[in-house]
Amino acid sequence: MRFHNFKFLGVANFRSKPVPHPYTTPRAPVLATISSMSSRIDAADDDDIVTPADTTDQQHRPIPALLRLPNELLFAATNFLEPESQLLLSLSCQQLHGLLNANFDLTLDDKAEKIRFLQLLERDHPEYLTCRSCAKLFLWRGRKPFNYACPHSDRHSDEDTRLSPPQTIRAGDNRAIAITREVVDLALRDDGLPITFFKTSGVSRSGVFQKTAARLVDGQLLVATRLEVEMFSPREIVGARILLGRNSCYHRGAARQVVNMFEYAVASELPLPVMFTCELCETDHHLGLTKGERSMNVVLQVLRNYGRRQETRPMVDQIFQRDPASKRPAHEKWEKVTWALWDALGPTWRDDFVLWLDDGPVTGP
Repeated sequence: MRFHNFKFLGVANFRSKPVPHPYTTPRAPVLATISSMSSRIDAADDDDIVTPADTTDQQHRPIPALLRLPNELLFAATNFLEPESQLLLSLSCQQLHGLLNANFDLTLDDKAEKIRFLQLLERDHPEYLTCRSCAKLFLWRGRKPFNYACPHSDRHSDEDTRLSPPQTIRAGDNRAIAITREVVDLALRDDGLPITFFKTSGVSRSGVFQKTAARLVDGQLLVATRLEVEMFSPREIVGARILLGRNSCYHRGAARQVVNMFEYAVASELPLPVMFTCELCETDHHLGLTKGERSMNVVLQVLRNYGRRQETRPMVDQIFQRDPASKRPAHEKWEKVTWALWDALGPTWRDDFVLWLDDGPVTGP
């Protein structure tokens, strides 16, 4: 369902009495049905319509069109809403609070519904973030030293901990960023983390170059990483093999495929690049290998798609799961956005990728 703001109906500004709830001005999604029904109501001029004179400051405010609907129509329209949106609508004023609580089950027993409800509240309370593991709000700015993790993480279930491990991306010997569900949620918010949070680069003491940056494309968070290493000896080939496995997708099958392609290219001295997508998430890999007179240069580029603000695609959600159950259907094509990003690199992708990351000059460890 696509969510819409219902403040145009005046609901958020109408209260006959104060509502004893911490969130009194939510922005809930309301179907176009409500708008179309309310627009057909022949209302008198605003000056002629007043609320009951139970409080002085509310006495001359017009009754919103939504509240002038017959209860039967209001219930029919509300029935089309998701449970979390029904609850949010009930919090907009005392009259709706009484009507909807008496006619709908607004307990939100499902964990996913609670999370979506709390994410809707974040729009009016940007200082809070929803924990997807325990379905609780917490003040996120003070959690920076802990990578914005939930303060109740020590009480999370073993299953939640296993399904949501942080993804560490390094740049040099002493730099790294930890990408968690909380970091992704904050990056997808206008009032959350800036996209520059993901910008990092570095060269390790062993000469491995790594660079990371991110972009928001069509509402999706895409994080791109480039790893480049030059090999001169068989020992360095073994080290490169380990690096490629660590910096590819976190799913074992994808990491194994990257390593196997690398070993085959080294053994057969065949040129690359090769590109493939993980079958368990929307992570693309682009592996390139060029051989010089005395060395081989290996470049691994990884593009991770963390999806949108309220994502429902299993292939995106599984990016944080070590052993997900669902696999990509064989006939499913890659995201057009992903293709467009790789195509934008052009034939000189090995040289242009650093420019695409737009991270400025390379810095030391």
